[in-house]
Amino acid sequence: DVNQPAIIRQSAVMYLTSFTNRAVCVSRSDYKRITLVISSWCHGYIDRNENVKCSHTPFFAASQALFYLFSYRHKDIFSSADWKGFLAQVDLHRIVFCKLNPLRHCDPRTLR
Repeated sequence: DVNQPAIIRQSAVMYLTSFTNRAVCVSRSDYKRITLVISSWCHGYIDRNENVKCSHTPFFAASQALFYLFSYRHKDIFSSADWKGFLAQVDLHRIVFCKLNPLRHCDPRTLR
């Protein structure tokens, strides 16, 4: 909800990511669906705001959440038969290499 303060939205996406990564009850299909929703939001943000000068804090939070999802549950991704199709849908390359440079704003612990 864009009417919520950025800090609330950041906290929500990080909570969702942490829960998704650690909760035993989150299935592989739920994990994929959540990952696709976050990546889709990131792509939409890039389309609308890549050349706009502002802080982009919500985008950096969503990008970091996406990186955290990948780093924590990468075995789930690559153990599924359709992993190439899933990665193509997420299009992580576009997010990482966009002009906003989200890796520059990530918590170093996420990048290890």
